[in-house]
Amino acid sequence: MTFLGLGCRIKSGLGTCHLMMGTPGALFLMMYENIRKLEKPIGMLKKARQKT
Repeated sequence: MTFLGLGCRIKSGLGTCHLMMGTPGALFLMMYENIRKLEKPIGMLKKARQKT
């Protein structure tokens, strides 16, 4: 897994709050499935933060 360095970030015009990640295509499905499993816990955290 690789993250954009400063040079790539400057050339791409990405904002400071954005993140890009590269990963081998063979791992894409596994990563997608794991991210989907995080959907509910992340939603719960977001909802809890909105209450404060």
